Amino acid sequence: INIGKTKVVPEDDQLAVLADYEKSARLLAPYAHYLVVNVSSPNTPGLRNLQAVEKLQPLLEHVRRTADEATDHRVPLLVKIAPDLSDDDVLAVADLAGAIGLDGIIATNTTISRDGLRTSADRIEAVGNGGLSGAPLTQRSLEILRLLRGRVAFAGRLPPPASRCWEVPSSPAPPCRPAGPRHPPPPRPPPRAPPRRRLA
Repeated sequence: INIGKTKVVPEDDQLAVLADYEKSARLLAPYAHYLVVNVSSPNTPGLRNLQAVEKLQPLLEHVRRTADEATDHRVPLLVKIAPDLSDDDVLAVADLAGAIGLDGIIATNTTISRDGLRTSADRIEAVGNGGLSGAPLTQRSLEILRLLRGRVAFAGRLPPPASRCWEVPSSPAPPCRPAGPRHPPPPRPPPRAPPRRRLA
């Protein structure tokens, strides 16, 4: 389950931000196989400013405590980052994840960059703001995966899913890390009772 700040909460009001994430975490953690703190959506004003580690650390620690209080088991906690972070900021998030025992990093969200597009500038302007995914994002996402691979190591890694992971140079650790543990299979329906015979 992915949780993020609502648009009505100003990102510079730390107490309001913490309360907003706390409400989502408390309500949804009991239903989550894993919980993702999204601080990278390009569609929520000011949200990406929460990726700065001085704001991100208290947020992640608060969500961790809230999830622990709301459940009778430990729900894995991850953070989702933007591809538009600088290399230094990516490494700072990686170091923070290791320091506070985060379960993983989701790399990456969509980009706000419009560099290298073949579409005309007028058409891009007409489309407006928002996140861009797909091929224009591939190179930067792979660069971030390489940075993270060299900086962090999360326990319980799973084999990389069918994706573009093959583009990352091989290493002892899987270059692409799934967002969390595999979902358990859905429960099987109870067996049907045999049909009753009608008496003549």
